[in-house]
Amino acid sequence: MGTEIKADEKGIEDYEGEILRLKQRKEFLKKRIVQNQEWAAHYDKEFGPFVAKYDEFMKQMDVLYKNAKVKHADGLKLLMEHFDYHPEFKRWSDTFSAVPFKPM
Repeated sequence: MGTEIKADEKGIEDYEGEILRLKQRKEFLKKRIVQNQEWAAHYDKEFGPFVAKYDEFMKQMDVLYKNAKVKHADGLKLLMEHFDYHPEFKRWSDTFSAVPFKPM
């Protein structure tokens, strides 16, 4: 009977130790939540405008790139019309040389 009581007391001690560790972990996590919320608020305040500007910049770049693709195609047409350029192959008589490239 004394052995069982000692085993029970050891079990109670183990549970209390585990409960203490869980309470400490809970407090640590509560502090981390507060820190993360502060960080997120700071991020939204400080970096939100930057992200919006970056998104706007990317939209502008998309427009510029699409325009560049059109101008590039027009340039190839000009070379074909005025310089007898053929984008697929170079003929022996060609004085103009270039590597065909089409932007995606």
